[in-house]
Amino acid sequence: MDVAIAVGITVGLKNFVQQGIKQAKRRNSAVLVSISEPHWTPDTADTIAFYQRAQHLTSDRFYWSQPDKAFAFVGLGTAWTVEAVEESRFRQVGTSWRELLQGAVVEGPHGLPGVGPLIIGGFAFDPSHTATDLWSGYGDGRMVLPELLYTVHGNEAWITYNLIVTPDTDPDAKVAAITTLRDAVFNHDSHAFKSTTQRSAVQRVAMRELISADEWKAAVAATACDIGNKKLHKAVLARAVRLEALTAFDTADALGKLTEQYRDCFIFAIAHDDRCFLGATPGRLANVRDGQLLTMSLAGSTRRGGPELEDPKRANNSSKCEGSHEHALAGNAFKTLHFG
Repeated sequence: MDVAIAVGITVGLKNFVQQGIKQAKRRNSAVLVSISEPHWTPDTADTIAFYQRAQHLTSDRFYWSQPDKAFAFVGLGTAWTVEAVEESRFRQVGTSWRELLQGAVVEGPHGLPGVGPLIIGGFAFDPSHTATDLWSGYGDGRMVLPELLYTVHGNEAWITYNLIVTPDTDPDAKVAAITTLRDAVFNHDSHAFKSTTQRSAVQRVAMRELISADEWKAAVAATACDIGNKKLHKAVLARAVRLEALTAFDTADALGKLTEQYRDCFIFAIAHDDRCFLGATPGRLANVRDGQLLTMSLAGSTRRGGPELEDPKRANNSSKCEGSHEHALAGNAFKTLHFG
């Protein structure tokens, strides 16, 4: 980053932090300061590299992208966290977030996706189900406001600084901490940096099924019986496997491969401490923007074909038979969905 630009941004940050401290004194409570600035670098488009550089700098990293839309953002660090429990977890998060936004000092463009104060995280699918050790650190609901949010959309790039200040906050120390993280991430000589064009060394990975073949067949038979008895209308079964390697898995490399192979999907990663939940999904449950909720139900399946080449043909025809029934079931489920 150019020295003159960096100094200018730092001075601007301090001014807004001082405004936030005055606001905190008037309210006698913590105040959010969120500042967004254009931020273009020669390797702006390589958002996975920014995600990777921060692996030794912060315990919380977030990644989200739509490759075919040339949209991605990386969240680093934790400015504010809300953890919610049980069935009302959505309402708990919404209430806490609205309270934080009241009286916040926000500077930057409005309405740009992924720019400005944004909380990132997730919710357990079924909070009444006892979580295994695999999901340690990922509770019923955990949403995080990252300290730094770097967003790329087409040829534009933005960086959002999020800081929580109180009446006693030292503005110089607050600004120094977040700019140190920024400079470390954007420093190409960072020890954590590796271009995503470089491939990781081939790992020897052992795969182990977490349930036996007999257990899986029994689960399928029981589900089919429940559907036949009208206890269920639709069920999706999945088998879990465990992959083990002698060296740590490279999550940035995994994100790179997912981006290359699933460009029309949503690519995501939520890294917390030494764990990371990542993947690629073709569907989005809901999109809320400008007070409007948009949702899409998509479902369909069919039997496997005999020769492998028959599978694509059966998939194309599934929407005309079994798929239409499953799609209707999914649509009805959305109509009766209630949050909180």
